[in-house]
Amino acid sequence: MIEGPERGWGSASVVVAFLLGAVLAAAFVVIENRTERPMLRLDLFRIPAFAGAAVVAVIGMFASSAARTR
Repeated sequence: MIEGPERGWGSASVVVAFLLGAVLAAAFVVIENRTERPMLRLDLFRIPAFAGAAVVAVIGMFASSAARTR
């Protein structure tokens, strides 16, 4: 997200970073679903208020990041 505007969103390093992030996020979900005591209980995202607050927080983080690059 930080290097995208400078290097270009299609540059190899940015694309690889996004792909690696997606793979690691998927691995996190798989591991958290299998462990007895997860760091983050993923079933919380089934609660609409929690899921909505999480989405708003992520959007705010991306908006803040975009505002700093200009």
